[in-house]
Amino acid sequence: MPAETNPSRSNFDLLRLLAVGVLVAGNGLILTGGPVPGIWGAPLPRIGLDVLFAIAGFLAAENAARGGFVRRRALRVFPALVVSVVLTAFLLGPFATTLPVREYLLATGTRTYLLNAVLLPHPFLPHAFEGQQWSGAANPMLWTLGAYGFGCAAILGLHRLRAPVGVFLLIAAVFAVAALNWPAAGELPRLLRRPEIAEALPELPFFFVAAALSVAGRGRGAGLWRADVAILCFAGTWITASWVGANTLAVLWLTLPYMVACFGRLRLPGLPAFGNPSYGAFLYAFPVQQLIVARWPEAAHPIWLCLAVALGLGMLSWWLVERPLSRRRIAA
Repeated sequence: MPAETNPSRSNFDLLRLLAVGVLVAGNGLILTGGPVPGIWGAPLPRIGLDVLFAIAGFLAAENAARGGFVRRRALRVFPALVVSVVLTAFLLGPFATTLPVREYLLATGTRTYLLNAVLLPHPFLPHAFEGQQWSGAANPMLWTLGAYGFGCAAILGLHRLRAPVGVFLLIAAVFAVAALNWPAAGELPRLLRRPEIAEALPELPFFFVAAALSVAGRGRGAGLWRADVAILCFAGTWITASWVGANTLAVLWLTLPYMVACFGRLRLPGLPAFGNPSYGAFLYAFPVQQLIVARWPEAAHPIWLCLAVALGLGMLSWWLVERPLSRRRIAA
């Protein structure tokens, strides 16, 4: 497969946007009480997350060799996150809660929600969205950023140690075994029994397998990327999900990162440079969905409305918060 040599012009931004769209649509179906379709034996929201973690792992390994990796990642993640957490807590929250505004603003849960800005997941706002499918939850998807931060820290350490591909795969295998044996987690320390730990375990193998592929594809490994192999990965995963079922996740840990890397390294010609709203849409999608479903339950096609509003907020986040810092990231 021919590769796009300029990372800024590759397909990863488009693929990330599509994955966020799949995640938003899947969560919207859950919130509206509808059936949630899936692919490869997994529901849509989970597939969206799988793709996002594979992209993150591949690009983290690609960028770890550049100077200022920590600073660039921090500038990418935290400014938009802080803005979204503050807006959700103090702008959206008062509309979503059944408490009087003053009581809501003084509640401990409102202050606790602000810890999401430092990657400490606290998805609930006091008495918000009561009666909803996920009652009280303002943005339970923010746990993913903590897992992403952990993965980036590990990638940076492995890069500095000049770890071979096998080490990346070994770490992925450890998390895979932990994910498959999580029902025994009651015997673990209380800290390790937190819900976000359970959620992160199945996603981290995607992250580290994709990172291993990035390392393996350098230098003499440039011929690693083949369209026919990517198609076989797609078909093999589909057959496993349809005929076997039990081993689908294990197969997906190996095949999905390869498919993501092959597609992401290409470039679709003629795509307009309108911005990169995927991260902002990810940050705002769930609270927007909760509010729309709560306030306008009779709205026609609420999922499309949620997608449109989330993408609009993602564009605002890009142009007003993320893009002004992009030159600093490049300079770093």
